Amino acid sequence: MTDFITDIRTSLTAILTTLKNDSNKALKNVVDSIEPNEVSPKPAAGIEHNGFDNGIYSTAANRRVLHFVIRTFVAGGDNAQAANDSDVVIQEIVNAIDSDPTLGGTVLSTVCVKSGRDSDLTTEDMRVDFIEVDVEIIANR
Repeated sequence: MTDFITDIRTSLTAILTTLKNDSNKALKNVVDSIEPNEVSPKPAAGIEHNGFDNGIYSTAANRRVLHFVIRTFVAGGDNAQAANDSDVVIQEIVNAIDSDPTLGGTVLSTVCVKSGRDSDLTTEDMRVDFIEVDVEIIANR
């Protein structure tokens, strides 16, 4: 896994795309940008890499934990219906990640660490929430 950030982002995007393509799921769009003004249609989700931590696993490998943020975008701003819609989308994403914690056997583990409302990006027309996701790999030196 030489291009580990891109490979993991691709795997996470595939999970979101599977949800988007399921007509029984709330997620309707997977976006490359996490800029709220560029998101349509909603509900939508986008992924960004947010750094990594490194630790020594052995003399030949490092244990690396990569941090990603999945942002969800729902119409309605900061009201009860938007909060409910957001909860549904977040739950679908967390359940999908939980059902494949090794991302098809390519990583050691994938964990949804926490979620919350992104008050900096939420507007009166759109609610933005986040899910922090940690992905653990062994990287050969």
